[in-house]
Amino acid sequence: MREALYTNAHRLESADAAIAAGVSSTLAQDRKCHRSTLYRWKKRRDEIAAAASNSTVLLPGRRGPKTIEMGRGHAAKQSSRSLNAFLVGRSEAASIEYLRRFRLRNRLSVRHVTHKGRRKRSDVQIVADEFGHAMIYKLEASFSLEGHEKYQHLFNMDQTSIYVDMNPKTTITFQGDHDVDVSGLSISIYDFIISAFGMSENSFRASVFLCASATGYKLPPLIVFAGAKGCKVEAELRKNTLHKEDKLVLAVQKNAYCDERIMIEWIKEMSTVRAHLEDAMTDVEYVPPGATMLTQPMDVAVMAGFKRECRELYAKHHCVHYHSAWNWITPETIRRGFVMAGSVPIGPRTPDGRFTIAQPPAPQLTSSST
Repeated sequence: MREALYTNAHRLESADAAIAAGVSSTLAQDRKCHRSTLYRWKKRRDEIAAAASNSTVLLPGRRGPKTIEMGRGHAAKQSSRSLNAFLVGRSEAASIEYLRRFRLRNRLSVRHVTHKGRRKRSDVQIVADEFGHAMIYKLEASFSLEGHEKYQHLFNMDQTSIYVDMNPKTTITFQGDHDVDVSGLSISIYDFIISAFGMSENSFRASVFLCASATGYKLPPLIVFAGAKGCKVEAELRKNTLHKEDKLVLAVQKNAYCDERIMIEWIKEMSTVRAHLEDAMTDVEYVPPGATMLTQPMDVAVMAGFKRECRELYAKHHCVHYHSAWNWITPETIRRGFVMAGSVPIGPRTPDGRFTIAQPPAPQLTSSST
């Protein structure tokens, strides 16, 4: 609709000026209208006054400045103020459509939460290939066992943090943002979860350690909660049914981390390892820093599915979460992780079941001159 050339308030003010000083070309020029227009306003002064009293037009000074570029905190502030009241009494379809229009109008987009790493995958791939080559050589050429039996003794262990509030993997952010980060607050609207901006992560968490062999055999998961040795938290964990049945190993540590004491307790708790603890010959290989996403089988194929299953089991007790999610991981998924990480080779083998591979070059030591 075309905007009115003059408002009723302007007409009324001009009519009062014409009545007081008379209609003239000078007054018409000052009111930015023709002299005949000013004369008509003078005659219809009462009609204009009645219309002006019921006007809904916002006069200058009654409306705030137009926002051309929305600030990063303005979208969240606007949503928190108006969304709850606006969505009351509206259908699910109408509410979703409003949220969609609000997102498009403010140049927002639904994005997956990303990491802030700047290392190129090609650089990490070089380190991962060297580590995988060294692992395969040690397994095939230096291992005392032959055939596929040796893969029963190749284990990988990884750790992940599980928070009480399992946040979604998507959030709403401005279009074009390179890093998409989110922490903490989740708003549920009609069973659709949206992560909000600027909230701190839930500080209560547990560290979950998963360990499995290259054949897919899974050891009981180790779950470390924050607490002191001998405290009430530890006593409560020891009473857990899953812990008593050796389906989980529950422990406490000051910062919910796994130190030397926790690791030794985990090994002694496992019935499958306890009998062979003294006779076993264990060789530990350290994963190169920054390359776990490509070299660690648990990180390659297991952790994503494990944490996704934990989110779906969020409404249940947390110890049941870990046990159920760990049971959900199939041996085939674990075996695929070892293959994708380069820890287990694929291809033709010798009659005794070994994979022929060249010995990796020795690491070059650089000498510094003083």
